[in-house]
Amino acid sequence: MKYLVLLVICCGTVFGEESVVPSWAVQGLGLFVTVLGGLVLWGLNKLISLVFKDKADQIKYASAIDALRHGVEVAQLEMVREIKTAAADGKLTREEIVRVEKVAYEQALLVAKGPALDLLKTWGLEKAVGYIRQIVDKRKDKDNAS
Repeated sequence: MKYLVLLVICCGTVFGEESVVPSWAVQGLGLFVTVLGGLVLWGLNKLISLVFKDKADQIKYASAIDALRHGVEVAQLEMVREIKTAAADGKLTREEIVRVEKVAYEQALLVAKGPALDLLKTWGLEKAVGYIRQIVDKRKDKDNAS
């Protein structure tokens, strides 16, 4: 009810009476509503763009990790088994581990495409090795649990 009264007061002549609100206030109210609407639309636009940007970043990150997983598989198939069987104790030396991690990273670079490739290049070998070690640790945990 109070909104109806406010509308009647703001809209000018009602039942032959003039409004008690000056015309500049009515125009100002229109400008205020227009600006407020613009701000709301701008805020919604920003919110939507942030949501979609985050989704794109998640897809890029997941693709890069998938490429590293592939690199680990290739390195394990090509090198690790041979090195372990050739070693007397069946363990890799520190130098061999570094070489295998480098091969895994290089294989990931060969497989990755687009934004995932750019992300892997941005990470560089040092940061990618941290993810490679996490992947290897998870595989070991999974193998030990089985």
